[in-house]
Amino acid sequence: MNVPYELVDVAFILGAIGLVAAWRWAARLSARLPARWFAVGNGAPRTRLVRRATMGLMIILAVAFFGWRAAGAPLGPYDQPLTVDGAWGGDDPSLLAIQDNGDGSTQFMFAFQPGGQIRTGLTLENDGNAALTVTGVEQPVHLGFDRSFELLLPPDPLGPDLPPVYPGVGPVWTSEPFHPFQIPAHSDVGLGLAVNFDACPGMMPVPTLAPGATLEPSVDPSYTSGFTAASQITIDYTVVGIVRSAHLTLQSGLGVVTTDLSACKAP
Repeated sequence: MNVPYELVDVAFILGAIGLVAAWRWAARLSARLPARWFAVGNGAPRTRLVRRATMGLMIILAVAFFGWRAAGAPLGPYDQPLTVDGAWGGDDPSLLAIQDNGDGSTQFMFAFQPGGQIRTGLTLENDGNAALTVTGVEQPVHLGFDRSFELLLPPDPLGPDLPPVYPGVGPVWTSEPFHPFQIPAHSDVGLGLAVNFDACPGMMPVPTLAPGATLEPSVDPSYTSGFTAASQITIDYTVVGIVRSAHLTLQSGLGVVTTDLSACKAP
């Protein structure tokens, strides 16, 4: 059974608050009740035993927390073992150019095809000490022309290399439904990300490059409209029975150029 991270986080906070409350309660109790009620053989107040037991329990819980965390459990709010280790534009004919943003980052620029799809490769890395299982990608929630995101698995077992993402160049992506897959500790896997677009009957598609053609150094200035298809994705995964989500920024965002956005009304 997988445990939501929010429940783990709340349980730890409530447990810590409970131990602190027990510590303070023991001190107040000893001050209000007759000392002889708490006397033991050596005359020391029994409250010392209560406080020492509470302190011991706090130490045990702290050691267990950091030990489990070191073993790979993402217990801390900033423990995020899943990261993006790389990206690749692939040989998708919709890819027109790789644009330099001027700040050291790049953006893949694609031609908009109403009702179509663009694909890019990416590498997911597990920096944690325990294996994690990727369970899916969350769907876009912003208003725009993106209909859905998909994670695409290659036909061969997942490995660190990025396979081609355009059918006809090397291995092709399979059409089998997505299924959860595991990333071992301190390992990475290459897979594909697809963005599916809404159909826009009133918009003309932007011409694409021929398969294998050289990328254009810049996008045709006649395509003045466009939008960002994806710059960040949210991947759901589990690790040691804890459910987490990683909000990952793509190293190269996915931009799209269009003829005239006013011809397409996003739902």
